[in-house]
Amino acid sequence: MGRCCFPQQFRGSVPRCLENARSGGLLPPALELKPDFAEAHNNLGIAFQDQGKLDEAGVCYRRALELKPNNAEAYNNLGTVYKDQGEVGGSGRLLPTGMELKPDYAKAHNNFGNALKDLGKLEEAGACYRRALELKPDYAEAQQQPRYCFQRTRGTWRKRSHATVGHWN
Repeated sequence: MGRCCFPQQFRGSVPRCLENARSGGLLPPALELKPDFAEAHNNLGIAFQDQGKLDEAGVCYRRALELKPNNAEAYNNLGTVYKDQGEVGGSGRLLPTGMELKPDYAKAHNNFGNALKDLGKLEEAGACYRRALELKPDYAEAQQQPRYCFQRTRGTWRKRSHATVGHWN
């Protein structure tokens, strides 16, 4: 297995996570048939993350990235795990990679906006949310975020962003 360098080590290993998934009924059949299937590791990470098992999710996302280093979804998902564990800095380093790999990935722009918002970088967060909405206008998770950022910065970015968020002003 190759090594990936990420801001934090997760407790656990791929074999242990696979055994936990097998015993919990989460193991995708694709991993039984093809253990090096990156998308299946990513999907297993999602299942663990949905259950709040962030260490296991992180191990799965890292494995997906070891197998397929250009997997934008795995970068996004691993970035959200870091954010959920309070490692916003780690999240802020991973999420942009997913956006670079897949520039039209609205969810990654939204999640990077969330990380920036948590860091207090509201103008930058607002730009990420606006970009997510440009890519996917009906993206509910991003709908109220530009308004929040605008209100918290007391309109300091109104002139620069008027054309893209005029209806929130």
